Amino acid sequence: MPKRVPRTRYFNIAVPCKYRKTKPRIDGILKDWQKKFRLPDMVAVDGRNAFADVYLSWNEAGIYLAMEVKGKANPITVEENQFWTADCLEVWLDMRDARAMHHAGRYCHQFVFLPPAGSKGKPLARQVDITRGPTKGQMHEPAGVTVAFNKTETGYTLEAAISADALQGFDPVEHPRLGFTYHINDTHLGAQYWSIDKRFRFMDNPSMWGTVILTE
Repeated sequence: MPKRVPRTRYFNIAVPCKYRKTKPRIDGILKDWQKKFRLPDMVAVDGRNAFADVYLSWNEAGIYLAMEVKGKANPITVEENQFWTADCLEVWLDMRDARAMHHAGRYCHQFVFLPPAGSKGKPLARQVDITRGPTKGQMHEPAGVTVAFNKTETGYTLEAAISADALQGFDPVEHPRLGFTYHINDTHLGAQYWSIDKRFRFMDNPSMWGTVILTE
């Protein structure tokens, strides 16, 4: 049976990523994430309902992101070795927005953010070496990446900072357009994506990602 192509695939997504003067406090509490930092809900274009709000911002020191999952009734599930099968947030960034390229280059990065496994656990941030083919790249703990978690009445939040040192090719002046996409997996609520879903294997193909424009 042929795959139904999401409507988001029929146009190029390009939205502003707003500047912030100071780094947010990475504590999992999203009080300092104003509405201007929230990314548009692209799954609505495909006729689906979003279960998470995703925020993105930047300054010269790096890129910052936050996520609030709402309506999660079941316990959080984490599979560190097969993170994509359980609750997680995956983020892809291309420092050159190479939309004509069909394979990930040296300036492409994939990060994985995991909520805690159990009440005494800690959230985890991992970087994945992007590889072609069906297998996942090697995971490692990147320097310069911090993440925090907070349990809420209706779900949970994740908040993270990715320093410029962890982003090879980060140059906001010369290259303010970045390739970007994300994928949220939830064992209860399903999947939420920004540009296209994983049936189309966008993970190592930046031509299928969207674009964020670093602006004031």
